[in-house]
Amino acid sequence: MYYKFFKSDETSFLHGQSMLEQSQLFVTTYERLRGTNDSEEGIYYVDSSVAHELRDQVRAYKKQLLIGCVTNKVYNAHMWREFASNGQGICIAIEIKERDVQKFPIKYRDGHPYISNKQFEKLTPYEIATQVLQYKLSTFSGEDETRFLLKAEEGVQESYIRVKIRHLYLGRDISELQEIEYRRIAQAKHIKVRKWHQQF
Repeated sequence: MYYKFFKSDETSFLHGQSMLEQSQLFVTTYERLRGTNDSEEGIYYVDSSVAHELRDQVRAYKKQLLIGCVTNKVYNAHMWREFASNGQGICIAIEIKERDVQKFPIKYRDGHPYISNKQFEKLTPYEIATQVLQYKLSTFSGEDETRFLLKAEEGVQESYIRVKIRHLYLGRDISELQEIEYRRIAQAKHIKVRKWHQQF
């Protein structure tokens, strides 16, 4: 089971409704993620001895990979604060239905990945590109993130992964209007609803 949090602003509210109604997880490029959370998303260092052709291949593959971000626990005060508007948003529990999606738990570290020629002796440029996207700085470790990677056609910047919705968790301080709408969708889709009352 994995968990996707949504804030209480209008855009996030619409995205949360869409996920419940369509049973799908939004995936997008690392470049777009930079604008929403981590400004250093996808950064890595390359040894000067690595051939430019190999560097270009890694860069090209990295742009083709679409990322879906989830967390591993609903009992995560950091996520309720930062990604659910301090309890005014929601959390959706999901299972992934598609089999051709790569899954990676994020590894947190103090610096960005470093690529040398030795890695190219064991891994393809595509495999190195996927590895780069498995790391985040340790300052983000509270997210306890797992990522789903989907290889897209060149130029495609967003898509969706089919999921099964297991539960809807309403934030402790969710607005009455949003709660009514979320409960309406959940009832129509036969999704179990729980109210989150824990203090952050």
